[in-house]
Amino acid sequence: MNGLAILFTLAGTHVGAHRALPVAIHRLRYDNDAASARIRLGRDGGVPSVSVLRSCTATPTC
Repeated sequence: MNGLAILFTLAGTHVGAHRALPVAIHRLRYDNDAASARIRLGRDGGVPSVSVLRSCTATPTC
C-alpha cells in the first residue's frame, strides 16, 4: 500500500516522488521506476483541500 501523510505542511504547491527499489525484484525494464505528482495544498472555507495539478509517470520531477 502506498500513501502520503501530510502533517504540518504549509499551503502551496508541492511535488511528491516515488521510486521503485532497484533490487527488490527482477524487472525487464528499469527506465520507468519513478513517478511523481504535483499537488496544491490549501484551505477551502477553513477545510483542508488537496488538488492534483499534474501526475507524471517515469519521472521523479513532475
